[in-house]
Amino acid sequence: MHFGNNEYLYFFLIIIPLIAFLMWSYKKKEQLIKVFLGKPLTSRLL
Repeated sequence: MHFGNNEYLYFFLIIIPLIAFLMWSYKKKEQLIKVFLGKPLTSRLL
């Protein structure tokens, strides 16, 4: 079978936005964890 450029194009069109979304959601979750867990933990420690 011969793989044309269309297969790679669809591959990148699917994979790259998926990776970008995962990285964005991970950063958002990290910020949410710091906001929700950071304040109670720091207030308990202090």
